[in-house]
Amino acid sequence: MKYIEILSLAIFACTYYFFGLIIASLVLSAISLLTLPYLVKLRLKGNKENDFQILSSVLVIIMGMLTVITGDSSIIKTKPSILYSSLAFFIYILSVKEIYIVKKIFEKILILDDSVWHKLSIIFSCFFITLAVLNEIIWRNCTDSDWVSFKTVFCPLATFAFFAAIFYTYRKHLINKK
Repeated sequence: MKYIEILSLAIFACTYYFFGLIIASLVLSAISLLTLPYLVKLRLKGNKENDFQILSSVLVIIMGMLTVITGDSSIIKTKPSILYSSLAFFIYILSVKEIYIVKKIFEKILILDDSVWHKLSIIFSCFFITLAVLNEIIWRNCTDSDWVSFKTVFCPLATFAFFAAIFYTYRKHLINKK
């Protein structure tokens, strides 16, 4: 399913550069609408790892269609901020209650104490808040083209670099799967 996210971003960027942000929002909404039943099916089978993708797809459909209907591109531009800040909020609040979403996602490959999972939860929350703030700054102060580049190039690369840094930092705790 991760490939669909990357492909969706590529299609969104290409559609934007050829047809503009409103049509790109329509195309992204259509892709999300097509993939949502598959994500829900996986969730009903017990795969909780796609909850973030389900939330993202629902937000894309709603905000993308509102963008198309109103012709106001600022609606789709706020979607990443809402998604990132919601994710940061839930990761943080649950970590305060000693429920570590980060642990549930990575416990198959990392062995860490709960105190470390707590710290990682805070780090993840800070990362997502940073992305939300950057998104707000960029969409409000830069061109549509700059924002699309930020959303489709910078955010995925920053996320990859963040995860690489986390895994590098905790590499001695990785579970060796031979």
